[in-house]
Amino acid sequence: MSVPFASGVGEVRTESRPVCSICGAHAGRVRYAGLTDRLFSAGGKWNLVECSNLVCGMLWLDPAPAAADLPRLYSHYYTHEAEPPRRPSVLDRLFRRAEGAYLAEYYGYGEVRGTWLARIQATLMYLRPSRRAALDADVFYLHACPGERLLEIGCGSGAMLRRMQLRGWQVEGIDFDPAAVAQAKGLGLQVSVGDILKMALPADAYNVVVMSHVIEHVPDPQSLLRECWRLLRPGGRLVMITPNSRALSHRLFSRYWMPLDPPRHLALFTVSALGRLGEAASFDVETLRTTVRGASGVLEASVSIMHKGRYVMGQRSSSPLRLLGDVWQLLVTVVVLFVPGWGEEILYIGRKPHS
Repeated sequence: MSVPFASGVGEVRTESRPVCSICGAHAGRVRYAGLTDRLFSAGGKWNLVECSNLVCGMLWLDPAPAAADLPRLYSHYYTHEAEPPRRPSVLDRLFRRAEGAYLAEYYGYGEVRGTWLARIQATLMYLRPSRRAALDADVFYLHACPGERLLEIGCGSGAMLRRMQLRGWQVEGIDFDPAAVAQAKGLGLQVSVGDILKMALPADAYNVVVMSHVIEHVPDPQSLLRECWRLLRPGGRLVMITPNSRALSHRLFSRYWMPLDPPRHLALFTVSALGRLGEAASFDVETLRTTVRGASGVLEASVSIMHKGRYVMGQRSSSPLRLLGDVWQLLVTVVVLFVPGWGEEILYIGRKPHS
């Protein structure tokens, strides 16, 4: 079977996926039928099904785009452009020193730390939970380890990889999208085009492997994590960040929730499913929780999808909508204190055992 696509993509073949890739249970109900691409207008209509194992709770596309045709779904993806400069707000300017102090005190990035002033400035970031969550993700929740080797799978245009390089890491990246890799190489990064499962990289080569919003795009997540385990040195860490299918915003927006992103998001994880995935690949879990990062942006995008049928990546929302996003961010931050599983993203950090 094939699905006709817009924007010159042509037809994309599909394949049936009746079984959960994590727990092996069959699909239960169709959660959403007839979903369309609301971000890049790729075309086609897609059904998102839910695992019949409610503890697992995975959501996935069935049928899904055939693995061989997946690169064609990214012909107009946002990673083809350089990351636009972030316009600092008044609060950003006021908290600039506090951000530097926070990264120095809690992660070891920077030379000025340990003083009473630095500790006070770092503590001020707890007054801005959304920005603090963004800073945490900006360093992949990793403490400074100058000179250690870091591999980013799905590095896109290389923006996050470049920031880690500037913080002292020895970085490499892989992405299957040639246009995105061209952007990354323009930053002077060591980045390759290809499928990590077919590249035969040396074993035990990296201290850290990171994947930010990648695992939901992958047709075979179990094989990918086994390869990550092989690539890591004993004691090395795997960091994954992915949308949380049980997020409060998903409960609010249902089929209009922006991170559904069909047909590129092949599967959406729960905390339980992501933990089980890491366990199956023999990782020892260090961190498994949800975070509040990006809640305001998801709300703004989901409102646009609900009312306009689509969202343009990078567009600036109206002032009232940005204010609503800020209020929502604060609400999610408070809710997650009482219901930890309702955060916007899932953070997984696993360690490869020494023996």
